[in-house]
Amino acid sequence: MTSTYSNREAPSPPGRRSQPDPGSVHLAGLGRGLAKSNFLAFLMMASLPLLCDRSAAQSDDQKQALSSTEQIVQDHVEKGEEADVSTLPDRRLSSTFLEGLLFKKGFPWHLEKTGIHISGAKVVGPLDLANLEVIHELSLTRCEFTDDVIFSNTSFKKSLDLSGSTFDRRADFNMLRADGRADFNDTRFKGSVSFQHASFANDLSADGATFLNNTETVWFNNIRVAYNVINTHGIFAAGANFSDADISKGLLMSDTMFSNADSVADFHNLKAGADIKLDNAVFAGDALFSSIDIVGSLVVSGGAFTNRNRSAAFDHVKIGSDFKADETHFEGGARFNNAQISGQLDISSAKFRNETSPANFTNVTVGAGIQAKGATFAEDASFDYVRVRGGLDMTEAEFKALAIFTGADVSGTTTLTGAKAPKGISFKNAKFDRLDINGLLPWKWDEKSLSLTGLTFRDISADDDRLKSSDKLKEFANFAKYDSRTYEKLEAYFTEQGEPGKANDIFIDGKRRERDEVFHKRNIPAACGSVLLDWLVGYGRIPALALIWSSFFVVLGCFIFRKDEMEPQQSEAGSHRYSAFLYSLDVFAPIIDLKAKSRWVPKSHKRAIWVYFVIHTIAGLLLVPIGLAAVTGILK
Repeated sequence: MTSTYSNREAPSPPGRRSQPDPGSVHLAGLGRGLAKSNFLAFLMMASLPLLCDRSAAQSDDQKQALSSTEQIVQDHVEKGEEADVSTLPDRRLSSTFLEGLLFKKGFPWHLEKTGIHISGAKVVGPLDLANLEVIHELSLTRCEFTDDVIFSNTSFKKSLDLSGSTFDRRADFNMLRADGRADFNDTRFKGSVSFQHASFANDLSADGATFLNNTETVWFNNIRVAYNVINTHGIFAAGANFSDADISKGLLMSDTMFSNADSVADFHNLKAGADIKLDNAVFAGDALFSSIDIVGSLVVSGGAFTNRNRSAAFDHVKIGSDFKADETHFEGGARFNNAQISGQLDISSAKFRNETSPANFTNVTVGAGIQAKGATFAEDASFDYVRVRGGLDMTEAEFKALAIFTGADVSGTTTLTGAKAPKGISFKNAKFDRLDINGLLPWKWDEKSLSLTGLTFRDISADDDRLKSSDKLKEFANFAKYDSRTYEKLEAYFTEQGEPGKANDIFIDGKRRERDEVFHKRNIPAACGSVLLDWLVGYGRIPALALIWSSFFVVLGCFIFRKDEMEPQQSEAGSHRYSAFLYSLDVFAPIIDLKAKSRWVPKSHKRAIWVYFVIHTIAGLLLVPIGLAAVTGILK
């Protein structure tokens, strides 16, 4: 009988376990895996409603965790509206709420356009947005931040507005980047503030902002601003540092006050593409503008530098237009040395009141003139080596100490009309196109307090009346410290002006001053020779004096050499007619021979006449050649 196995395995031999077919084992495992996966999928599908309910519950819990004020703010922000909580009983917002609000995902699509605008809130806790990027507008106006605010290295892709807000503690904006406007108008900072290395693609506006911490300097050094920095009517209770700032447009700080006497307002090395305006600003401590470089004007008109022990430093500045310091008060020192000003320097009616520190304008270069009408200088005013094009106007200026213009080079008109300088003026080695010193009274000054040494000019005037001007210029020269070049220059000037008499007068005055110097050096022979030249021929400029003196001696000889006082040298001489005039002239004039001197002599016992005979002869030996030299121009 035959057995058939259909769809079944053959029985295993006795004593051996049945081995499954490998293919059947694989299929079986696959079936079990599929069954397990289906089971897990089933469980997940079954639990999905539960998970959704839990998520919804968590969202509700979060909503419930917000304060009523925070909920109002969030609702307004989601609608794209401003959230003004200033009238709410509780204005508090936690800093963590704000941080979450700023970077919450899933806000409406229009938020990027409308931004986040909150006003009147009191932000509690430190607000730290360091190293983050804010992509929408952010406005936190009239808010109070009770803890630190840290926006260091924060990037604001659109505008940032913190106007009217109060920062009770530290405000850190170092390396902040703002692609839109940055507004801090009327903001109050009570703690330390720093904007170091921050950059702004638009204006940085802090109109009316006040920095109330009186121990911490406010740092704006190395900021980069594409438009203007605006801080009019601002208050800095301690110092402010704008050094090395780079501002593409202007720095506008009119009516700003730096109120701390022990602080520094530091603007050195700042660069600006337009004006710096600090008109009516008050600086109670140091003010450093050294080495600033600006395209426009620097304006400190009406300002006040009030600390007598601190200085206002404008040395080495480079200004593309005007420097205006009119009606400004400087209680301490003021340094303008080595400034380069392309336009005008205006210090009209400025008051330099410090009696120990001079006003220093040494080596200043000005392209369009200096205006100093009515300016007052309590200490020395040093304009040494200034280079000015466009004139120098010091009408009615008052110098209570020395006015120093050593080495100055001024084109255009320099006027000191009505100026007062009782301690004197130095024009040593100065060069002026036209110098007007009308009204100066050198004879009221201290002795030798006027220096004209090396002074050169194209035109000079000391009075509106030309004749009086010439006389006064002579007085100036005679009163000033002696320098031969002063007289030479004035002589040449009077000659060019068609005044030869004045030219001769100033030449003679110069020679007399030279003689005084020789006497002081105890060179008596030279001094005596100078006296003779002065008396005999006016140093060659008045040859008629020699004729007058000669006539005097010849006439005197006529009386002394009378015939009854004379006797013939030889017996035959008595036959010649005697003439006292011819005898006097013959003895006096060494270059002519009238035969009278060889025929007649004073009587031997007339010793007095013989003495005069010698004097008469010597006088002739002196006067005749000197007179001829003066007439012929040999003696000048």
